[in-house]
Amino acid sequence: MNGRQLAGLEDGCEQWEVFVVLAISPLSILLRNLLEPYLFLGSNFSQNAFQYGLKFIIDFAVIVLPVLLTMTYYAEDVVFALYIILEFIALILLLRLLKFFCTTKERPSITEILNTTLEKEHHPTTYLTYLRGMVLIFTGIAILAVDFSVFPRRYAKTGFYGHSLMDVGVSAFVYILGISNHLKTQRKGGEDGKKKRSPLTILTSSSALLLYLGVGRTVVLKAIGYGTSITEYGVHWNFFFTLFVVHLFSKIYNQRAHLLLAIVMAGIHQLLLSGGNEDWALSDDEPRDNLISANREGIVSLLGYISLYYFASAIGGHIMRIGNKVSDNLKCLVQLFFIAGACYILQLFAVAVFAAPSRRVANLAYLFSQLSVLTYSLWICLLVQTIIILGWATGIPYFGKGNNPWQGIQPCMLEDVNRAGLWFFLLCNVLTGTVNMTVDTYSTTDAEATVLLGIYMLISCVAARIFVIVRNRWRAGGQNIPYVIKK
Repeated sequence: MNGRQLAGLEDGCEQWEVFVVLAISPLSILLRNLLEPYLFLGSNFSQNAFQYGLKFIIDFAVIVLPVLLTMTYYAEDVVFALYIILEFIALILLLRLLKFFCTTKERPSITEILNTTLEKEHHPTTYLTYLRGMVLIFTGIAILAVDFSVFPRRYAKTGFYGHSLMDVGVSAFVYILGISNHLKTQRKGGEDGKKKRSPLTILTSSSALLLYLGVGRTVVLKAIGYGTSITEYGVHWNFFFTLFVVHLFSKIYNQRAHLLLAIVMAGIHQLLLSGGNEDWALSDDEPRDNLISANREGIVSLLGYISLYYFASAIGGHIMRIGNKVSDNLKCLVQLFFIAGACYILQLFAVAVFAAPSRRVANLAYLFSQLSVLTYSLWICLLVQTIIILGWATGIPYFGKGNNPWQGIQPCMLEDVNRAGLWFFLLCNVLTGTVNMTVDTYSTTDAEATVLLGIYMLISCVAARIFVIVRNRWRAGGQNIPYVIKK
C-alpha cells in the first residue's frame, strides 16, 4: 500500500455506480457465452492445447478486460460501456431467435420448456461459479489498481460513511460463504456437523488456514515495514481475521433459523453501535494503547459481518427449497429481485433512523446496502445462467448440444479462478506488494498503469490455470490428464 492509501480513505461514490460497475462482469460473461460457440463449434478443448490457449485468451479479453477498463481507464464511461455490452448481447440473441423461428418447424411448447428438469450434470449452480469468479476478479484488480491515479478515488474504501466499489470486497466474500456453505450443507444432508474431527483435521481446516494467513500477513507486513492504513481494520487486524471469525461461527452454529438469528444479531449490533461503539471505533482522537483499542474497527464490525453471513445463508436455504426445473429458475429470479429491492428499502430506513452505511463498523445501513448489491449481483448471475438454460431447453441453435446446455462454452476461465480461489487471491496480494515495492506508482501514467494491471491479471489467471492442472495431476496420481478436467 502506498501513500495514496495511507494518506486517508475516501468519501465514496453514488450507490447506483456500484450497481452499474458490478453488472459489467456477469454481462461480459453472458456476452462471452454467446460468442464462443461461433468461434469454437465442435472443438475438443481437452485434446487441443492450441485451441484451449486461444479460448483462454478470448475468455480473458471478454471477461477480465471489460472489468479492468471500466474500473480504471474508462471509469468515466462505465454507463456507455454497459450500454455497448447490452447492445451486443441483444443483437446476438435476436439473430439466434430469428434463425430458430425461420428454420425450426418442430418447437417445444412453453409448458415443456418450463418443466425441463435440471439435473446435476446440467450444472444448475453455475451462477455461483460466476458470482465467486467475478468477485475474485474485481477484488484482484482493485487491490493493485487503487495504488495508481488511474483508479478513481471514489471507488476506494470509504473513510467513515458512504458507498464505494471497494467497500463491497470483504462483504462479498462473507456473502458467498453464507450462500455456498448453506447449499453445501443441504446437499450433504447436514452430516458435516455430526462428524467427529481429529485435532490434526482441525489444525488443517479452512478455518485454521484463514487464521494462519491473518497472523502471517500481519507478521510479514510488520517485518518488511510495508505500510497499511490502520483505519481499515486496525493496527493488527486484517481481512483474514474477519473471515476466520465468520467461518468459525458458521461451524459452531450451522443449523436452522438463520434468518431469525441474523435479525437478532443485526439488531443487537446496531444497538451496541448506537450506544457508543460506533463513535469510539470511528474516532481519530481515541488512543490505540491496547490490543482491543488498536484493532477496534475489526473487532466492532465482527457482529455485523456474522449477521451478514446468516442473512446470506438464509437466502441460500430459500434458493435450495425452490426446485430444479426451468420454471423454478424463473421463480427464483423474481424472488431474488424482490429480496434485493427489499434490502435496498431497509437500507434507506436504516439511514433515516440510524446513520449512513459505514464499512468500518458494518452498521445496519451498511449491512442492508451490501445485501442489496450482492443479491442483485447474484440475480444477474442467475439471469445469465437462465438465458443459457432457456435457449438449450428451447432447442435454439448454439445453446448447448444434446444433454449439455454448456456444450461449446465450457470450460470457462472462471472455473479455474474458482478452484484456485484462495491461492489466486494470495497471489494477487503478493504481486500487489511486489509492484508497490518496485514501481513508482506516483509517476506512472494512466496508460502505463492500465497495461501493468492487465499483465498482472493475466499472470494471476494463468497461475490459477497452472494450479488447477498441477492439483488435478497430483490427485490423479501423476497420470497424464487432459488440459480440461470435466466437472
